[in-house]
Amino acid sequence: MKLAVEILLTVMGVILSIVLTTIASAEDFLALDIPVDQRTRFRNSDGSCVQCSIGMIGVNMNLPAAEMLLWNSQYGSRVRGGAGPSRVRAYCNARGIPAYNITGNTMPWIEWALKTGRGCAIQWGQAHMVTAVGMSSDGQRFAVCDNNTPQRV
Repeated sequence: MKLAVEILLTVMGVILSIVLTTIASAEDFLALDIPVDQRTRFRNSDGSCVQCSIGMIGVNMNLPAAEMLLWNSQYGSRVRGGAGPSRVRAYCNARGIPAYNITGNTMPWIEWALKTGRGCAIQWGQAHMVTAVGMSSDGQRFAVCDNNTPQRV
């Protein structure tokens, strides 16, 4: 599996998608296959769903600056609580995590990320973020890991 590091922030209203990339084979349904013991580290207990989702992707990408957002580390102080696009941009810049903000219709970006073997953190509903980890080859089904129940995909 080839490895590339890229974060994509996509904003449509308050929708924010964060993508860290991994290139997987075309037949794989899951762009990210994060073991359950790793996913459970990112259970959202305090409204930090954005950082939980970014952290899960950081594990998969072996990008510790993203993985360690929830905890004090050599990459900076822990980042907890709600986060919108400007806060995410600020802590990504501070930690050297490459990020891009894209406004408008996010679905093409999410589909592109998953079709090319990338996972992304996406807003779910009005105020929650989850990790999109895969999409069926026909684009009709998506695999999502909710950080409120990270043991399931």
